Amino acid sequence: MIEKIPISLGFLSDSREHIYKKYGFSHESDYKKCPFDLMMSNYKGIIDCINDDFKYFCDIDYIELKTIYNENKEQMIYNSKYKFLFNHESPGHANLYEIQNWSFGKYHFVNNNFENFIIRYKDRINNFINNLNSGKHIIFIIHRYNNNLNDLLELKNVIHCKYPNLSFEFDLLQDYNYERIYNHQLMMGISDDDIYSESKRFHKTQTFYYLHKDYNENIYRNFLEQKSVNLNDIDLKSKFLINKLFSERNPNEKFIYSLKTFYEYYKNFDYFSFRNSYKKELENLTEEETIIYWNNNFNKLSLVPNIICDSKVNKVNVLFAPHRAFNLSDGGATVQFYLAHLLDKLGVRVRFIDTVMPELTLNYEKNSIFNNIFDNDFELDDCIVIYCEGIHGNPLNAKKIVRWMLSPLGKNVPESMINGWNKNELVYHFNPDFKIKEYVEKKIEKNNIEDIYKLLTCNFINSKIINYNKEFRNGTCFAYRKIHFHKTINKIHNDNDFEITREHTQDDYINFFNKYKYFISYDPLTFLISISIMCGCIAIVHPVDGLSKLQWLHTTTYSEYLNDNNLDNIYGIAYGMEDIGYAESTIHLAYKQNKEFENYFLEKYIIPFVSNIQKFEKMENTIENNYDLSKYNNL
Repeated sequence: MIEKIPISLGFLSDSREHIYKKYGFSHESDYKKCPFDLMMSNYKGIIDCINDDFKYFCDIDYIELKTIYNENKEQMIYNSKYKFLFNHESPGHANLYEIQNWSFGKYHFVNNNFENFIIRYKDRINNFINNLNSGKHIIFIIHRYNNNLNDLLELKNVIHCKYPNLSFEFDLLQDYNYERIYNHQLMMGISDDDIYSESKRFHKTQTFYYLHKDYNENIYRNFLEQKSVNLNDIDLKSKFLINKLFSERNPNEKFIYSLKTFYEYYKNFDYFSFRNSYKKELENLTEEETIIYWNNNFNKLSLVPNIICDSKVNKVNVLFAPHRAFNLSDGGATVQFYLAHLLDKLGVRVRFIDTVMPELTLNYEKNSIFNNIFDNDFELDDCIVIYCEGIHGNPLNAKKIVRWMLSPLGKNVPESMINGWNKNELVYHFNPDFKIKEYVEKKIEKNNIEDIYKLLTCNFINSKIINYNKEFRNGTCFAYRKIHFHKTINKIHNDNDFEITREHTQDDYINFFNKYKYFISYDPLTFLISISIMCGCIAIVHPVDGLSKLQWLHTTTYSEYLNDNNLDNIYGIAYGMEDIGYAESTIHLAYKQNKEFENYFLEKYIIPFVSNIQKFEKMENTIENNYDLSKYNNL
């Protein structure tokens, strides 16, 4: 097997740390430092640098000491050609000159026309080029705002052009902290228009700018300096002026500068519920400080609160006809409402109709995710109706139907259900269905399978789902749920263990999973597993007959995430009792990983789905192309 070498492309040192954490290289012996490891890079600069063979990287004509308006007004070494900043060689940065005992003190890398700086980086450039010429497979790690492979085509083409025989791939680190990205880009001297162009690749974001005790003052200072505003002529706390300037830069941004403007935008934010959920952390915080805490710790973990409709998206009407009323304890019902919420944020006109499920409106007030009920907002002939597999036939007589398979045919509903569906309905699978995939592969050329076999997955994580970080946990809880996935079941819980039933609410689940140390799930495809590990309770899944752990994981919503990230496991989950050691050693990483799924699913499935339904008639992922209909004729 060809050896692989991970190489950081920045933009910060997070990419370099990824080399050690994910790929297991040690800091000293296994990995030779490369130029982008410990500096601030930018996407355009990386492309130009590689295209120039690093020609101007150490060119004294482009190297200078620049004053940066960050918290400490630091002086940093700066390459004006590529607009790179070298904080780890700059005088006084984090007192590195003392910690690392630089031979010539604070100005070790500045003295003698940056002599030691040039020596250091010529060596790192050689390491970079030698790696690319080594014949080994290169994994380029790049940390970027709204990272996506489709947006790396220019970089990919430059690498192909300069190193035509190189085998390589990208490992993408996501960053949705717009304030941090924006501030660092300004520090590097990137123009405001270029920053905006870089950040709007998927959707413009509503950025949380909140003035409280000089909060984010450095962002404003850098922004105003970029606009050539004399800082001595204005009051940085002038909310009106700063709001006006930011609005000129991007009229779609929301400038939140008071409690009133916060609640105007985040209308569904439940302040008292949030404080109750985080009593310990918020005990001594004011309401303003509580909102900042929420923003810093939760709002940036997901794109969902921040999506603004792209004006280029054609308006599409979508009508959900769910099989059950809203209930957070029901995963199948919850994801339908959550998908509606996501589509709405992406500019799709979405409504629910209670014709199929009369009690839908009974839960109208209880629905915390999405509650726009259909009120003849559009013609039924002018919309796409989404039914799950639990809906018989086409009760609304819709012309355009998406059949969302929340479970494989024959698992939760009989196979005969398909006989009431139209062969031209589009079908999307919530979990991978390898029987369908194998059928499609045999039927068509493999390189076209993605046109026929499509997944549509989303992952609603209630803000109440948290780890209370209790010092002591003990005992075991368990749930049976969909045990029909198993041919045989071996009881792995004890008689005195606590059973979680369908009578319990999601609030109950959260309390149970913060009380018990272990959760045994006989259902291999329940969202209880995710809730459990996010609350810090180790999940133990009863093995499915004939499936290894990795094979089982590839029947879950984790499958494509594992493939795209070259992983073979999920934190905090044991597959059978013998796998508990792994789950115990990784449970502390489970919450963050599960939050990553929200953004991953959004990019991987939801945004492409919006594109799909705009060209409904041209789509090939029909019932007829996914299922061998002759097989079900006599059912």
